[in-house]
Amino acid sequence: MFGKKLTKRESFLIILSIFVILSGIYYICFLKPNIKHIQVISSEYQEKKVELETTKKLYEHIEQFNDKLQNKIPETKKFPELLVQLDQIIKKNNLEQIGIIPQKIENRDGYVVLPINLVLEGNYTQIKDFLKDIENFSRLLSIESFSIVFNNKTLTLKVEIKAYSLTNNEDVIPSFTTELGRPNPFAPVQ
Repeated sequence: MFGKKLTKRESFLIILSIFVILSGIYYICFLKPNIKHIQVISSEYQEKKVELETTKKLYEHIEQFNDKLQNKIPETKKFPELLVQLDQIIKKNNLEQIGIIPQKIENRDGYVVLPINLVLEGNYTQIKDFLKDIENFSRLLSIESFSIVFNNKTLTLKVEIKAYSLTNNEDVIPSFTTELGRPNPFAPVQ
């Protein structure tokens, strides 16, 4: 058997058989386990991709909620802005402002309370609309107490409002380091 020379056809069939056997061994030992591993990794990848999309949507939702919360309870007290906004609401509802009296700021555990007493005069509709605007105010405000007194065809509203912030700090106004103009603008030019 070994002494006889093989024909081209027999040589081709032997080489082909060896190739098929080696290919089968390669497929069974190496490729098939790797294909299963690749399928497992692919399914895990798809699951993680869906999880990532869900997490991104959740993150966007949390950011939107955080922005709303920052508007409701700002980081700094923004007291001047609050007073201006309250004044705008008073003017919008055509109320006569008798007084806006800021009270002592209360430091609580993790937040600050800014109490303000208001004394306003107007008719029933104006006061009702004012209270509705306070209820729908962009910043978190609570009405702690109020009283309405009728006198001389008008109603006097006394209300204690509390606003909230996370810290007692005020927004920092940048200082200018360069001096512009003359030191005394009213002095005669020399």
